[in-house]
Amino acid sequence: MKIVRISSLPSKKKPGMGLAALKLAQIKGMDTTYISYSLCGDTYLSEVIDLKPILFSFSNPVMPESRSGLSFIWMQLKRIMVILKFSILACFRITLIRPDILHIHSPMHFLIGFWGNIIGCQTYLTFHGTDFNHILNSKIYQLCIKPIKNLNCVSSHQLEKLKSIFPSAHVSLVSNGVDLDFEDYLEKPDKTKNGTTLIAVGTLRWHKGFSRLIETFSEMDSKYNDWTLKIIGEGPDRAKLESQINILGLAGRVQLLGALSKSEVYRQLLVADIFILSSISEGLPKVLLEAMRSKCACIAFKVGDSERVLSNYGMLVESQDYPGLLKAMSDLMDQPELRVALGQKSFDRAEDFSWSTYIDLHRKMYVGTKKIIDFK
Repeated sequence: MKIVRISSLPSKKKPGMGLAALKLAQIKGMDTTYISYSLCGDTYLSEVIDLKPILFSFSNPVMPESRSGLSFIWMQLKRIMVILKFSILACFRITLIRPDILHIHSPMHFLIGFWGNIIGCQTYLTFHGTDFNHILNSKIYQLCIKPIKNLNCVSSHQLEKLKSIFPSAHVSLVSNGVDLDFEDYLEKPDKTKNGTTLIAVGTLRWHKGFSRLIETFSEMDSKYNDWTLKIIGEGPDRAKLESQINILGLAGRVQLLGALSKSEVYRQLLVADIFILSSISEGLPKVLLEAMRSKCACIAFKVGDSERVLSNYGMLVESQDYPGLLKAMSDLMDQPELRVALGQKSFDRAEDFSWSTYIDLHRKMYVGTKKIIDFK
């Protein structure tokens, strides 16, 4: 069976980006071709290079927080042209390959899915992260996606809504996974929790909520002055966040660690005490699962599937309730026994979300597709 997969893939600066798609390369007995994006100012991980992906230019502009004005319109036009060029190149290559299955990992590539249907591919579309939010209030976007009859989502809160929007599609829940044994990536892992470190991970963009997280951290009582907030990730808001840190007098106490390798991220999680998911929107964030597996006590806004994953295993706060976030942080910082207890509970819970389960769900899905193809 031949598969073409359209997806981002992990890079040195963004090792978590496209990780789920990379894991699917482990499905045995299937000839998979990856079509992805050439990178500017970054390089792919060695395991990605080993896949020999087909790479096309894709300088996708970062969309501003404000969704109005000439700047937003101009950015949208640039984005449309970038997507259209990539789609044309990908469709040409797919026509030459003639795969049995075409699996797209972002709804912005619906034109590729439409072409896959035309040439007789069994086509799948998976919604990752915040992709789902882009179609909720856009009838035009929904109309563009309707020709794709196999839809996957990583978050349970998306499932019924997708079924309602696309009643003729087969919609499946396929949750993200997590590496269960971080020691596979580390030479000498240090698991010592020292009771002074909070950590957050994500691209430095507005929807991750880091600016408000830093502001909330600055409001904490002086008795927590020995605590440090570390933020792992790189992105367009770095200069803005650095300025905010300096203005608030938090230099040294709030550290922007930049982009780290997978093993370095795991090491930082293993020694951190409290993990905070401050995102405004999410699907099922892989980093939350990774923090749970590292025995961090976790605090998360109720976004995406964080409630399903973390309920009874951590602390949940209503989305953008920053006073509630401040209280949750204070409660955990004050109670080391509670931190340890929640860390152990979250560690055990994360085992329900293994990559092997994720891969097996896709294997069964594709084998079912092969039976359909053979029947035809």
